[in-house]
Amino acid sequence: MVEMVLSVALERTISKRRILSCYVNKIYWGHGIYGIESASDFYFGKPPSLLTLGESALLAGIIPAPELRSPFRDPTRGKTFQARVLKRMVEVGFLDIETALSVLKQPLYLLMGQHLLMGFYSCHLSSEGDVPIRPWEWAPHVGLNMWVGSHGDNAYRDI
Repeated sequence: MVEMVLSVALERTISKRRILSCYVNKIYWGHGIYGIESASDFYFGKPPSLLTLGESALLAGIIPAPELRSPFRDPTRGKTFQARVLKRMVEVGFLDIETALSVLKQPLYLLMGQHLLMGFYSCHLSSEGDVPIRPWEWAPHVGLNMWVGSHGDNAYRDI
């Protein structure tokens, strides 16, 4: 009840757009990333103003559980949660079905520097520098001690 009263009072003093802006600039996006500017740069290598509809839908889809829904952990997750967001946008009338289906057909190109640390293994993302590639094309680069890698992953799971 208190939260409802506070939310109504907040909406009277601050616009919904401003509330949303404050929210996306503070929340956790997975992989140690906070704020939409950092998330946009981390996942796609560009500012939020340049994100496509598909890229924006992916980011919106990972908000509830960014580590679990990360497209870096499982490439199919990105498209799954992107599809859920697009479906909801169609249901509430923000998007027509043809546009949503068109976006779903487009591949997601994730961009993130040279390396991504997944568990205790290093994965090369691109041999040419910052070139967008599909995450399912990653080639593992096992430059770390295999014992540390396997036991480190087990220790992480046990936490």
